[in-house]
Amino acid sequence: MNQSYGIATEINISRFYFKVFEEYLLAPLRRWEIVVAEMLYGMTRGLIPVAVIGLYSLLCGVHLIVTPLFFVALLLHLAIFSILGLITALLVRSHSDQAMMNAFLITPMMFLSGTFFPVEKMPGFIRAVAALSPLTYSTQLIRATLIPGMNINSRLFPILGLMLLVLFVISMRVVNRVQI
Repeated sequence: MNQSYGIATEINISRFYFKVFEEYLLAPLRRWEIVVAEMLYGMTRGLIPVAVIGLYSLLCGVHLIVTPLFFVALLLHLAIFSILGLITALLVRSHSDQAMMNAFLITPMMFLSGTFFPVEKMPGFIRAVAALSPLTYSTQLIRATLIPGMNINSRLFPILGLMLLVLFVISMRVVNRVQI
């Protein structure tokens, strides 16, 4: 999540200092191509720590059953957080705004989405907030695809797919509104 979403900082640096993002907008590229390219960059960036952790788990003797469903869940997860990073980067107006967005969006999401603590044990209000977070669903799905014998909730794939689609549409609107 952090690495995929982390493209937000790089996009901000390229926007505010180097004006690279503006060059993308001036290039003969369609807006959806820019969104998809940034998403793929974030996904690639997110796959690197996954590979390192996977290698580390093998060296430590952890036996996970990696199935094609794991890769589908992982790619959905990475795509969602890449696009979320793109949206955030294009909406903020400074680096301090970016840090504030990280503090109020990503940090609470980590603690309220079942990554460290079960959502079912949280108060009702927090469960309602967690239901809005894509991390809640991707955590459940990725965990279920890796742990042998754990039941995979097949509703999670369409939920994450819908979230990705909504975020993609929002990102298209945000990219179209960026001033050159």
